[in-house]
Amino acid sequence: MTVYALHGMTGIFGPARAVTALSGVRIPERRFVERVIPTEADDNTLLLLDFGSGLFAKVYGTAAGAVKHSLDFSGTYFGTQGKIEGLKLNGEYFDYPGREIAVTAPDGGTQPGFGGNEWILPNVEGVHRTIGEQHVFADLMQLVDWVREGKRSVATAEHARHVVEIIEAAYKSAATGQRQTLQTSF
Repeated sequence: MTVYALHGMTGIFGPARAVTALSGVRIPERRFVERVIPTEADDNTLLLLDFGSGLFAKVYGTAAGAVKHSLDFSGTYFGTQGKIEGLKLNGEYFDYPGREIAVTAPDGGTQPGFGGNEWILPNVEGVHRTIGEQHVFADLMQLVDWVREGKRSVATAEHARHVVEIIEAAYKSAATGQRQTLQTSF
């Protein structure tokens, strides 16, 4: 699930320059129904991203941890003037384009990434505000708009490639113990 946070973070800060990481398996097997399944992929990964100019980010992906450090997939951002956590700046809800629509939803637009904040995604209107996973519908319809009308999405293949490189470089960093310089941009 960390891919969502990485995509959002790089969408805000721009391309990362380097990554250093630790990664491993913390829970060697899991139960599903009546079966015991060996863990085949790392379930505990910590990344330190370098965006340059002294801007760093800590990113984690862990199924092993019981402590939640941020709200959903939106992340928490600490800066010299305070903290953005979900939809709050220093503990107070902040304004953003479309908030007047989001606050009319049953959740009052208080859940970052869900609820009323999905109501302001492209193509999510009318009956589409009642379906589950509204963001998936919005993603699909943006692809349809791109194919039919040439209307590009804000999500690009170059951005996705950069996020994939971060993930692959993180595993390489964890395996080698070395900081990895990233090559892609968007």
